[in-house]
Amino acid sequence: MKHFKSNLMSSIMSRLKTQNEALIDLILGILIFGMLVMLVGLFIAPDRLAFVLGVMLGTASSVVRAVHMAVTLERQLDYGEKDARAYAVRNYMIRYFILIAVLLLSVALGTAGMAGAIIGIFLMKPAAVLSPQIHRYIYTRIFGKGR
Repeated sequence: MKHFKSNLMSSIMSRLKTQNEALIDLILGILIFGMLVMLVGLFIAPDRLAFVLGVMLGTASSVVRAVHMAVTLERQLDYGEKDARAYAVRNYMIRYFILIAVLLLSVALGTAGMAGAIIGIFLMKPAAVLSPQIHRYIYTRIFGKGR
């Protein structure tokens, strides 16, 4: 079992190394900020479990939307101008429906869960702003290389 776990982690790290560094920086930032928000929420949220579940849901949706956006941008280059525009709009709508689904799911968690989900959804913004610092201080320590 230990050997399997080590091979799995090695495989995941190898795949991440070949991916877009900016996307990995963004995902790392989203996850770091998500953990920080959950930690703060454990102290200040009235319904801690709902808040943490909401943040986890929102953070997961931010990661999924970031990956989907990167894949869309990469594949969009294979299309002509008109088809690329239609492809971009179609994929934007998919990300929009993911956002709506997350918000609808978070309603079941109550007010604290919905607040956590909304915060998790917006974690992509600070992660994008701090992406250069995340790359410099965290990415290089994990993967051992820089841009």
